[in-house]
Amino acid sequence: MEFDVRDERFTFKHETTQKPELSPTNFPDHYHSVYELLYCIQGDADFMIQHTRYTLRPHSLLVVKPGQHHQIVLKSSQTYERIVIRFDENNMSSRLRRQLKNLDSVYFIKDTSLSEELLRMDEMYQNIHKDLIYNAFIGELYVILARLLSSHELVQEADEVNEDFRIIIDYIEKHLTEIMTIEDLCKALHMSRSTIQKIFSDQLHTPIMSYIRVQKIMMAHTMLHDGVNANDTAIQCGFRDYSSFYRAYMKIYKHAPVNDYRRI
Repeated sequence: MEFDVRDERFTFKHETTQKPELSPTNFPDHYHSVYELLYCIQGDADFMIQHTRYTLRPHSLLVVKPGQHHQIVLKSSQTYERIVIRFDENNMSSRLRRQLKNLDSVYFIKDTSLSEELLRMDEMYQNIHKDLIYNAFIGELYVILARLLSSHELVQEADEVNEDFRIIIDYIEKHLTEIMTIEDLCKALHMSRSTIQKIFSDQLHTPIMSYIRVQKIMMAHTMLHDGVNANDTAIQCGFRDYSSFYRAYMKIYKHAPVNDYRRI
């Protein structure tokens, strides 16, 4: 059973790729501005997320947070079947948003209540009226997240970690708003510009300052939803001026920052 139910806030898909081509261009490295859950039902692949590689197995559940670069690398032409859920955390309560940040990247959920809940979406799609299925899926998402947040014992360990890249990413996460140029990273990490650029481009295939700009915009998106006005958000996220913040925000979200500002 396949389905594709979505609007601008939520996406729910069950899709299958029969005999997928192994070219990496079919599933390129990318990121989302929202959370993504990917439940692998069948397939033979590696999953790359930031600096870490996981062996993808049937019943692996992937959790990709906003702004995290990731890629599926298929290793054989075995059928690749998955359920994908995407959602904007800012449509949820502040308490749940804080809890979501504690999620790990991969869980192995075979024969668990989590796998049952995800697979139940097929039955729901067959038996619930199409005018109601979207709201039913949103309710099911909250059940899935509640079970996931209670399932630390199911965390799947990484198969490989790029330590040099991890050091760079960790520093960016802790000092995001302070970083204005690549020279700021060079001084803090005692690495040359060329070394940092090579490590970063080899792993993510994107310029490091572009990555940092995206992370700042992800932070800004949440701040606007929390009631911080657009001008203050730009300053607190480390943009030198509002116009550069505005252009970067428009590039990712396709609308002005003030559209996401919530008066509290």
